[in-house]
Amino acid sequence: MSKVPYKVLSTGALAAALSVSAVSVPAFANAADVSYGDVHFDELEAISNSELANIKSIGSSHSDYSTYFNDEGNFKKLPTSVEVNNKNVDYNALADKMSASGAKNINEFIEQGNELPTSELQVESVSAITPTSVEVTFDGEVADFDRNDVTVAAGNGDREFVSSVELAEDGQSATLNLYNELTDETTYDVTINAGEETLTDSFDYLVGDIAEISVQDQVIKPGQATEIDYTITTTTGLDVTEVTEPTINTTTGTVANGTIKLPNNGDTAFVTISAGEVTSDRFTVTANASEATEFSAYNVGNVADWGAEDFEVDHDIAIGDSSQELDVQFFDQYGEKASNSNVTYESLTPSVLIVDETSGQLTPRAEGTADVRVTNGDVSEIVTIEVVAAAEFAGLAFDHNNLEDGSLTLNSAVDGSADVTVQLQDQYDDDFSGSEPLTVEVAGDSIELASGSSEITTTSGTEDITLNAVDGEFGTSTVTVSNDDGSISKSFEVNVVEAGTITGYSLEGVQELDLYANDDNDKNTTNHETTVKVFPVDKNGVKVAGATEADWKLYDEDGNQVGSKVSGSASVTVGEGSNIDITKTGTYTLEATVGSLVVATETIEVANTEAPFEVSQTQSDLELNSQDDLFTKIKEIIEVTQDGEVKDNIQSFDVISNNKSVANDGGATSFTLQSDEDVLEVVGGSATLTIEKVTLNGGKEIAVDDLRITTTVNSSVSATHTAAGDDNVDKIDLTFTEEVSETGDLADQFKVTLGGEPLSVTNATYGTEDEAGVAFNGTSTVSVYVYGYDEGQEELTIDFTNNNYFSYGDSNHVDAFSVNIDTEEEVTVDVYDAE
Repeated sequence: MSKVPYKVLSTGALAAALSVSAVSVPAFANAADVSYGDVHFDELEAISNSELANIKSIGSSHSDYSTYFNDEGNFKKLPTSVEVNNKNVDYNALADKMSASGAKNINEFIEQGNELPTSELQVESVSAITPTSVEVTFDGEVADFDRNDVTVAAGNGDREFVSSVELAEDGQSATLNLYNELTDETTYDVTINAGEETLTDSFDYLVGDIAEISVQDQVIKPGQATEIDYTITTTTGLDVTEVTEPTINTTTGTVANGTIKLPNNGDTAFVTISAGEVTSDRFTVTANASEATEFSAYNVGNVADWGAEDFEVDHDIAIGDSSQELDVQFFDQYGEKASNSNVTYESLTPSVLIVDETSGQLTPRAEGTADVRVTNGDVSEIVTIEVVAAAEFAGLAFDHNNLEDGSLTLNSAVDGSADVTVQLQDQYDDDFSGSEPLTVEVAGDSIELASGSSEITTTSGTEDITLNAVDGEFGTSTVTVSNDDGSISKSFEVNVVEAGTITGYSLEGVQELDLYANDDNDKNTTNHETTVKVFPVDKNGVKVAGATEADWKLYDEDGNQVGSKVSGSASVTVGEGSNIDITKTGTYTLEATVGSLVVATETIEVANTEAPFEVSQTQSDLELNSQDDLFTKIKEIIEVTQDGEVKDNIQSFDVISNNKSVANDGGATSFTLQSDEDVLEVVGGSATLTIEKVTLNGGKEIAVDDLRITTTVNSSVSATHTAAGDDNVDKIDLTFTEEVSETGDLADQFKVTLGGEPLSVTNATYGTEDEAGVAFNGTSTVSVYVYGYDEGQEELTIDFTNNNYFSYGDSNHVDAFSVNIDTEEEVTVDVYDAE
């Protein structure tokens, strides 16, 4: 990369050179007007007024002319900011500071102890690329941010909620994905909180008309419905593919929901796509069966579990092991795993390894490197397998919970016995299964073999030896295990300690806890609890006796007692669901009291490694009727995610209503909203519901910050048929959500029609308090007697009006019905024969 020198001009220098006032010098215009290439500030120098004037007078023949002047002889606009040492530097401020300091170049300016004047990070551009995604570019690298750091709002305050953010690797651009489509011909303001920066800009969203449908020839699997690849753009450059339902025309195949299916291998369809007034070019879709196009991996063993997290490939096989096969993995032209049904295998070094050509079974013959050719269709690969010596008994290993660095400690005052497992190993340091006679020797007086015999024989490669401390003997003894000829031998030490006089107490079993349980609620995957005991110890920390009974108390980091077990116990379990329950992360102090004296305390750190949950809303407004289930409606616009996975097992919301006349629970404005719970009052109006907590099935609670939903409840009426005891006259009870007028004829308040013709309303009266469910505080029950029903009619229609009165009609039977009716909306219901 070549270095291009640029000189820093002060405002005064530019003004003098151009014979204009300093305020009008165009040196600090937008950076978008400049194309300088790579600027290296170690070569920037100050320039005098006379030198700049001299350059201009000489013209293009001067070597620096093109740095400051364009082809028309006009002064170039310099950037408002440039990058120095990974910082956005304010060019204007830098020029003035260099001029004032007298520094000849940027290095001298920095060596003088001057700070580089930084320029605030800014949004360069923001625009919609699809109806549900917005691209933002920055003039520098931004700190990482997520969807909760972004606000996209129209001028009227309506928000479009962000579902995810895709930040470019260089941090200089981001794509904001939205839950819902943007509104055409709307200006949106975008605010991004990235680290300590608050970045704002706006954009105009215009959809335009469909201008182009881009297509290309496509190959698909036969018999499988496959999405057709195409892109629909508008006159404004917007990609509207996802929100446009085009017409797909094809010569053959099955087309549905943007997919095409061709039944047979080799089938070809000619296709065009139309949307609006635009039709794409004709393209072909061809069905080709899956075939291997790429070799991926190989493994020696049984069928490989390629997707397992702990899977490790093995390319070795030992002499004498004829149970292994060569498993290979190919991918097809669709990026999916190809079938291995036609894979063939060929050993290129049969003196080392034989491979069955169809099954891939391996038969090692001699140590060395074997090459095997694997072929799947037109794809062939040569893989290498190492044939190693047959596994054989070559070493020993020991296992015991308290065996560390080849040493084990016993305390006869507490536990003077230990079982140590002896494990055979092969030359590859793997466990070896076999039956081997071994000799166990003890050097020292402090321990002895419990069996009294020094001869043991392993079963399936293992055997336990029991060691006991010798009464009255202390110190270190060495245990050595050897094979029959002594060629394989290994030792460990056992230190039997002598306890002195008790000088204090010590807690054993304290460890860091993790509250997280995996998806199967298996807490065994983490240290969710621990058992702690208190022991009397001497001055050296050696246990003097067994665990002592104590009372236990747990305190949080603020000193508040959060749990206890005071029954006098030699041990206590601490953690989630334990003797002392811990449900929150933090630093705790466990205290043990013997008698009335606190004898020991230890700190317990409690973490939760579970991936955090995120709660977001897809829209901020809900419009519903009083009969709607509020829980279900809110659940539809609330999204809970963990590690990008959507959780749909919401059990309840803890909410606060700011208008209990619209939403409350028994008069309370704070309540837990659960499935099928009716908390809406039958009145029209709006309430803002603040969600404080979301609870998932199983009891997982997720605290929520600043999540509000404006809920508008429409007025509605409930109508239920009630038999009046007369076949020719039936009674219909209407419950109004708005208080009806008490004056005038109540029949004026509504009308009943049959097949579009009015039915007669003969009587309408208010209910009384003696009737069940009757109230007159804004909700009234009205009884209506209806005549004129035709028994063969299948539908009955009821709607509101304020200006209709009906005369009497013929008496006929009214069948049973039950319906919910919205105010001023006509509702049609089925009528069922009451008889």
